[in-house]
Amino acid sequence: MGIKLKARDKKYGETSKIKNGTEMQRSINWLGTFSVLVLFWVSPTHANTHQKLTLYFNERTPYLESKENERVEGLTASPANHALTLANIPYAWKRATAEQQIAVIDRNQEHACLVGWFKRPERERVGKYTAPLYMGKQMVALALASNSRVQAKMRVADLMKDDQLTMLVKDGYSYGQILDQQIRNFSPRIIIATGENTNMLNMLVYKRADYFLVSEEEANALIQRSDHAASDFKLTYFAEAIKEDPRYFWCTKQVPDTLIMKLNRVLEKMVATAHHRRLGAPTSN
Repeated sequence: MGIKLKARDKKYGETSKIKNGTEMQRSINWLGTFSVLVLFWVSPTHANTHQKLTLYFNERTPYLESKENERVEGLTASPANHALTLANIPYAWKRATAEQQIAVIDRNQEHACLVGWFKRPERERVGKYTAPLYMGKQMVALALASNSRVQAKMRVADLMKDDQLTMLVKDGYSYGQILDQQIRNFSPRIIIATGENTNMLNMLVYKRADYFLVSEEEANALIQRSDHAASDFKLTYFAEAIKEDPRYFWCTKQVPDTLIMKLNRVLEKMVATAHHRRLGAPTSN
């Protein structure tokens, strides 16, 4: 027979058992919480919020231009600097060709963003976009002043359907949703350019092509900084008045959503302020 416990002994035995079970459960709960915290702190997503963000760029007047002390300035670079500083996000600029930048997004191995790119559905599938960084002016065609087939004002269809004209297209670039669709619709004669926009301007001078599509501010900056007279060139304004698409940060999927959201809050305020200034309206803090 087993030993019979007295009532008091039973009480103490049960109390001891309950006490020990409670302490064990507390220990398990504490260990579980500790494990979750450790996993949180070492997880790639959390770690990425503390990494320096790499900003890839290629020299492109007037959007991205390298300066002294490893600075980059321009129509998209300057607001990028301002937004990241306001958002308290550490970053560093790194030069790469457009093709190399696209490869960074495709590989998805770096905590990095490209600066001033248009948004496209196929690009959204492989990367992340922020809120708009820069809202540009209208798109134009840049040509030699001596080219009589390219008029000062034309419909896009009339320009692209002219089989006597050759359009210069930057490899891997988008010209905005409307113009990309027009290129597909009208299939103009095309020469692919792999150099930067300054090289493309020289290709016009040497008559390798007749025109290329560009934003109004980019066209004017290119002409002003070239070795050629401004009178050697002309801008063709489209009858449809096609506005340039917004430009964005295009980031790898390694960049956490928390960082994107933090940056978006700053960008939205910046773009709204810039819009008010264009309209001449007072801004609020």
